[in-house]
Amino acid sequence: GIAKTPEPLTKKSLKLHTFFSEVWQGSKSLWADQRLWMTNLGIAYFWFQGVLFQLGVVLLGRQVLHLDEVGISHLGIWLAIGIAAGSILAGRLSGDKVELGLVPLGSLLMAVTTLGLAWSSTTHPTLVPWLLTGIGISAGLFAVPLNALLQQKAEAGTKGRIQAASNFYSTIAIILSALFL
Repeated sequence: GIAKTPEPLTKKSLKLHTFFSEVWQGSKSLWADQRLWMTNLGIAYFWFQGVLFQLGVVLLGRQVLHLDEVGISHLGIWLAIGIAAGSILAGRLSGDKVELGLVPLGSLLMAVTTLGLAWSSTTHPTLVPWLLTGIGISAGLFAVPLNALLQQKAEAGTKGRIQAASNFYSTIAIILSALFL
């Protein structure tokens, strides 16, 4: 069901010694367009928070809810279901355009549901799966428009390079998140 796409304008093989050169070229393209750079930062921030949150859920399951490995994995399943639902919902609400209004909505809902999770984990643990699903839905609403904008606004000849540079920054954010925790 995926439509055929035209051949790329340029074909290059990846060589290890050109890796940082490619990241640098992609970064220059991101920096040249303020909107793309801010979108990139939003995506990297999402991954920083997402990894920090996922690692925190493991600690929540183990230390607060006293769950075994299976119980902790169930928490991850609830979160994944929410992310899938939120991603689909973001696509439906956006229609044929990139709907950036979903980003602040997703951010606000992530904050509210995360605060609810902090409150309910000790007082009403039966709400935890539902709040994790809500956090996942909110995350989908936040992340999908940013990724769509990055893909839409990048120039045809630089889309792959810009996506690769953005992924590089997201990977740095993931590493920093793990170190931060």
